[in-house]
Amino acid sequence: MAGMGFEPTTGRVIFEKNELLAGIEWLDVLYKAIVSKTTVQLTYQSFKARQANEIIFYPYLLKEYRNRWFILGMTKKGKEIITFALDRIQNIGLLNSELFREHKTFDPYTYFNDIVGVTRNTADTPSHIEFLANHVQAPYIKTKPIHASQKIVEERKEGTIFCIDVVPNFELERELIGFGEGLKVIAPISFMRRIRRKVRLMNEIYFPSERFE
Repeated sequence: MAGMGFEPTTGRVIFEKNELLAGIEWLDVLYKAIVSKTTVQLTYQSFKARQANEIIFYPYLLKEYRNRWFILGMTKKGKEIITFALDRIQNIGLLNSELFREHKTFDPYTYFNDIVGVTRNTADTPSHIEFLANHVQAPYIKTKPIHASQKIVEERKEGTIFCIDVVPNFELERELIGFGEGLKVIAPISFMRRIRRKVRLMNEIYFPSERFE
């Protein structure tokens, strides 16, 4: 924090951190592999997988999102950018004899411009998303925008309508649902239905015997 005029170690400024953060032991080896353009073999097990898989991988970029680290790159068998969470990596081996392949169109400076979080498919295109925030939540969204493209569409008596131009993904869904009853997605219809389905499933957890419209 050089140049900001304060010392974060004095006890007067506290930064958010996660003492139980898993996967950070892989940061150094992945960073060096990116810089040296070295192919790696990941032993990786997603939350959905029953067992770990061995994946030959070309690492391009490390990204932190909400105190969780991710590595972006391309697998030997694939052509698209893949995102792996460091906390799901069990082992990393360096494959110095394996030719490193670059992705022809991946640009780390623009890849995240139209998404919230870290996940997207190459074929995804941004959607114009509108949502209504009530008077309790609107001030928080105004002072901490959900995305850089955020704009105010209209001020209403029941709240503020905002719009963002982003690729719909899991992180965006979680962000919007996190505002609870203080926010309602109103466009496009397809994305509104996605959110409505998740709200319906949440309702069934808390009120399993009630029908939710």
